[in-house]
Amino acid sequence: MDSKQEYRQAIYSLGRNGETVISPTFRQSLNSLIQRLGLALRDAAAIEDEVLSVYRQYEKELMERGVHEYPLSEIDKQQLKAMRQILGLKDDDVSRIEAKVFEFLDERTKWNLITNAGKIAGFGGPALAVGLGAVFAPALLMFPVGMVAGTAILATASANNLPNNYEAYMSWRYGENWK
Repeated sequence: MDSKQEYRQAIYSLGRNGETVISPTFRQSLNSLIQRLGLALRDAAAIEDEVLSVYRQYEKELMERGVHEYPLSEIDKQQLKAMRQILGLKDDDVSRIEAKVFEFLDERTKWNLITNAGKIAGFGGPALAVGLGAVFAPALLMFPVGMVAGTAILATASANNLPNNYEAYMSWRYGENWK
């Protein structure tokens, strides 16, 4: 196996593990591999972009569809399956990406349910929610109904921080320098 192919395999393993962004720690390992293989940085960067762009493209489509409608509709599932085939990705290749995105979407759905429960109960925005939560927290612990309302109050502030598109999700997941 030549050096470019060996490097490509290392990057494929990163994508199959559900990572579409190279962490600083993994970057150090990759830099060592690049040196050991005698690859030009330009060639290594081209391989990274080529390989990871396919995984990122799938992750972005999955995220955008999930933010729009979650759980995914049967039509979305079929279209995502077709996209995997077009991109040359196997189910195993994307299972970890799907797990991470679905975990996020599950949490987002929970926060939205809690937030909406707070709105239905008549609680205000984040500032009011935090203020009321601090004032009523001891009393809320004593009453089961109060606990639900208290959760809604406190969750309202956090729900507003959840990403609602791919770019915000990637920044939330990896930090501002994910691109």
